[in-house]
Amino acid sequence: MRKWGWLGLTAVLLVAGTVQAHARLLRASPAAGAELSAAPAEIRLFFNEPLRAGNEITLYGRDFTPTIVLTAEIDPADERQLFAPVPLLEAGEYTVQWRAVSQDDHPITGSYTFILLPPDAGRPSPAVWLILALGLCLPLLLLWSKRALLFRAGYGG
Repeated sequence: MRKWGWLGLTAVLLVAGTVQAHARLLRASPAAGAELSAAPAEIRLFFNEPLRAGNEITLYGRDFTPTIVLTAEIDPADERQLFAPVPLLEAGEYTVQWRAVSQDDHPITGSYTFILLPPDAGRPSPAVWLILALGLCLPLLLLWSKRALLFRAGYGG
């Protein structure tokens, strides 16, 4: 009799756990904390289960001012993906705030940030590359020319 009691309790817990399951965000593109050198064409969110209608993605700019309410769509090829095209963005930090509706009609929310770097940020300018090249090559060039002069003068080995 005890055996059937534990079996029944286990079955009830499994069913209750399945009913209470909600969609979870697995990953996002651009990723949370990403530093991008080019503006993203879209924001795409990947969930663990299919979504229903009623989803939103809002993009906030500096000082958490609402920049754009995006048109969020469920990907027809994979109903676990929510995406929204993004217009051309200026450099800065952006917060993506999203609301998704899981199959059990339970809304879930979340947010994350990414940074769009200014043009040429993080990349040395051509002048820096020239200075680095001269700094590395000039000593070798001077050493080589000194050896060449000593060799011509008969002092080289």
